[in-house]
Amino acid sequence: MRMWLKHHRLTCGKFSAEVYNGTNSMELWLPVKTEETTMAFTAISKQVHSPLFDSLCSYLEETYQVKPVVEFSKCTMQYGWNVKYKKGGRSLCTLYPQEGSFLALVVIGTREMAEAEILLPFLTEYVQQAFAETKTGMQQKWLMIEVKNTEVLEDVKQLVALRRPAKGVTVRWV
Repeated sequence: MRMWLKHHRLTCGKFSAEVYNGTNSMELWLPVKTEETTMAFTAISKQVHSPLFDSLCSYLEETYQVKPVVEFSKCTMQYGWNVKYKKGGRSLCTLYPQEGSFLALVVIGTREMAEAEILLPFLTEYVQQAFAETKTGMQQKWLMIEVKNTEVLEDVKQLVALRRPAKGVTVRWV
């Protein structure tokens, strides 16, 4: 990809790309520059206008010592701006802002699947239903969860903790 950009006299900083299997199509995710990220993140927070969004962002930043990465995705799953949190090269979760609310994407992979199934009865009915209705693909479940109350917010935190345990954070089993 970088050679193609260079050949066409185009420049680009860091980016992520995904090639669709069996096609000649590719999707690019371009992160916004640092000063734009702050502005974009502030605008996203204002658009969402939810204390749950601010609470989850603060929790992830403080607990996992990570910074949000604001990106624009043309992905058909959820087109538009998103806020990604990663730690140690692994995705913790991705937040998709909406007017007055937001979705949290937590990927439950092979490593976490058994623990997630044990944790499931302790989560809200809404998250249990989302888990049951989400198809498994490539041994993963991509859980798209609308965070609409504090109980669901706590469920998202528990699912993130399965992906990457944090010091002082324990997954609730009771």
